[in-house]
Amino acid sequence: MAKLLILGGTVFLGRHVVDAALVAGCEVTLLNRGTRNLQFTQPVERLRGDRDGDLNVLQGRHFDETAPVTAAVDGYGGAKTRAEEAIELAMPGRVSIVRHGLIAGPYDLTGPPGSVY
Repeated sequence: MAKLLILGGTVFLGRHVVDAALVAGCEVTLLNRGTRNLQFTQPVERLRGDRDGDLNVLQGRHFDETAPVTAAVDGYGGAKTRAEEAIELAMPGRVSIVRHGLIAGPYDLTGPPGSVY
C-alpha cells in the first residue's frame, strides 16, 4: 500500500486525487490549514500546517514515490515549489509532486470553511 502526502486535498484537483488514492488502496495523509472539514469515503490522516510556515509536523514521517521539481521561483507556483523543496529536503526521495493546469469541475468552487459543496 502506497503512503501518500497530499498538500491541500480538499478543493480542486487535490480532492479528486484523495478520492482516487483511497479507491486504489493508498494510505493518505493531508497537510493543509484545516479550514475545511470534508468527509472522505475512508479515513485519511489530517495534519495541520501551511506551506509558508513550520513543517515540523512532517518530521520523522515517510511517504512513497518521486517526481521532478519545477524551477519556478515567483508567485503562487514559486511558493508551492519552495514548499515542495522543503518537504523533499526533510524526506529525500520519498515525495511525489503532482502539478496541474487549469481545473474546472464540481469541486472548483470555494465556500465558507467547513462547507461541503
